[in-house]
Amino acid sequence: MRAFQSQLLCEQVIGRGLRRADYSDLSKPEYVDVYGVPFQLLPFANRANTPPTEPPRSTLVRSIDDRADLKLEFPRVVQVVHDVDDVLEIDLDSIEAVRVSAEFDPTSTWVEFETGSITTGMGGETQHRERAYENFRIQRLAFRLAARLVEPYERPWLFPQALDAVQRVLDTKIDYVGNVDHREICNLRYLTILLERISAAIRQGEGTIGKLLPVLDEYEPVGSTADIAFYTTKRCVPAIKSHLRHTACDSTLEAKIAAQFEHLDDVTAYAKNDRLFLDIPYQFLGRTRHHRPDSIVKLQSDDLFLIDGKGEPSEADDAKATAARRWVDAVNATGQHGRWHHAICYEPDRIPELLSEAVAPTP
Repeated sequence: MRAFQSQLLCEQVIGRGLRRADYSDLSKPEYVDVYGVPFQLLPFANRANTPPTEPPRSTLVRSIDDRADLKLEFPRVVQVVHDVDDVLEIDLDSIEAVRVSAEFDPTSTWVEFETGSITTGMGGETQHRERAYENFRIQRLAFRLAARLVEPYERPWLFPQALDAVQRVLDTKIDYVGNVDHREICNLRYLTILLERISAAIRQGEGTIGKLLPVLDEYEPVGSTADIAFYTTKRCVPAIKSHLRHTACDSTLEAKIAAQFEHLDDVTAYAKNDRLFLDIPYQFLGRTRHHRPDSIVKLQSDDLFLIDGKGEPSEADDAKATAARRWVDAVNATGQHGRWHHAICYEPDRIPELLSEAVAPTP
């Protein structure tokens, strides 16, 4: 409610009143009463004795001072750059396989000829990729990718090394789903994804693989779980091993993962990455985006984890995973922010296995 006398404020009051209190079910009507100056703006529906809608229940998520020993710190990385000399290497293990499937892009389309109306079609024809397939040459594709790969570094002598790396990716990191034609890889969509993932996997060679440079936020280079306080309408579960009193969960999967953290003896602290602003920049289909990992976890060994809980894998998730591994390599290369790992969890019961596999020494 807001007291006013001027007719000029009616629209402003209505605008504020029409902000919904609950966005979980948009089919449920909400109403606003304006008291004071009589006016007619729109033919509003009457409530017809409908009880007022209660606002959604919110929970205060905040840091607890008595749990300062559970505080987690992390670098705020705004960009990861390559430290490339005259030797180029590709970290194949950090690249998620590119799935070529009609699920992501149709291999044929039906075009309907019309006479001015959608319902009066004159038949049509199927357009497919045959013309593109006829002009497809795998060597031409490899050369285009290698040239684009070395272009930002202005070192044309790196082209042979880039071409060799592209060939290895094309041989081992392409997953053709179903009966899709292998020449579908010439589609610009897949070329863009390949270029993004190979670029993210570039490392400096000659025994220094993993040499990446993280660029930290100028004003707040290190973030933490301290001084966090916000209200949320998400489902919240009480947390014991967290610096935060509650864990705000976006899904049932996240709640189950949090329960695993609470019961695992090897986990000393964890926190949901909500309002912590730990974001990872990445490229997807030519656009710069930001990935926010679901949780931060610390083990007794002081190893730190970025954990992502996922239902079904997607192209965007693959790009996020590649960027997260790149973030881990860059942060670990500085030696100033601890030893980090990244893991994706599709089944909560596999959390102990994922954590142990990541910290196990390489044979």
